[in-house]
Amino acid sequence: MYSDYIFSTALEATLADTVIIFKAVDETARGQIVDKLNTYKNQIVAENKNYLPEQAAIVEDASVKSNGLYIYLVFSSNNDTLEKVIEKNIK
Repeated sequence: MYSDYIFSTALEATLADTVIIFKAVDETARGQIVDKLNTYKNQIVAENKNYLPEQAAIVEDASVKSNGLYIYLVFSSNNDTLEKVIEKNIK
């Protein structure tokens, strides 16, 4: 399904900050990874909505993005900046 990945999340449990990047092996796998990341995002929103609404809002604002076979999802108050860094550096 994928040939490489990066996963980083905040050490503090009250923060949603997360960066996930996958390199799919082909277009079929790319679609499957996009679906799984969207499911993951929805799960995190549901888990945090009542307990950490400000973090749930950060996750809700995020979207799965792709560039070729690279797929990424960023939960952060600095989404735009982090996504620009990712776009600039994926090859």
